[in-house]
Amino acid sequence: EKLFKKRSSYYEDVVKRQQRVHGAWMTLLESLDASHSLVVRAVPAAMEQLRKSRLLLAEFLHDRNMFSLAVQRDQIKGFEKTGKERALRLASTALVSSYRKAVELLRKRQMSDQVVQGLHELGNLLWLEGDPAGARSSWSDAVDTAYQYVYAIKNWQKCAETAVTPPQDAKRAEIMLLTVAILAKHARLTTPKDTNGHLNAALFASEILE
Repeated sequence: EKLFKKRSSYYEDVVKRQQRVHGAWMTLLESLDASHSLVVRAVPAAMEQLRKSRLLLAEFLHDRNMFSLAVQRDQIKGFEKTGKERALRLASTALVSSYRKAVELLRKRQMSDQVVQGLHELGNLLWLEGDPAGARSSWSDAVDTAYQYVYAIKNWQKCAETAVTPPQDAKRAEIMLLTVAILAKHARLTTPKDTNGHLNAALFASEILE
């Protein structure tokens, strides 16, 4: 009887420990499920923000082009012209904010390829709206993100040696080709008189394409 009680007490202790361990694992599993659920919801939100920004960009470019044509044809004047210019400026500001929000969300989700695309498009918009410094910053950030290298353009030789590797799939190849186009814009459109910068951009691009 004493042996039975001893064994019974031992097994009860084992069961209690197992229950505590099981409870801890269940808590961890619930936490992981909750985190996964947040990520699943966040990724579509980030992509939706980028999609929304692209739709707004298409609409903005259409309106801007139509306004330019109307001005050239002398079809819009006076207060109407002033009002339309103001509306386009407000639309541009809202669009820049939309793209920056998209980039922020994508960066939090570590969706680097989409971050590069978003920064490229943001740079295009900023340059179009007469902000070459902003465009230069966005395009530079895009290259940094693509190769995970800080100040990649400035330190292009070290970046090429350590961070530029042959693409393993079509998506990576596409992003690398995009950075070549970004380098050309960064050099020609934001620093048109910097011949040394143009040379470095060309050499960096050749390393990427090699």
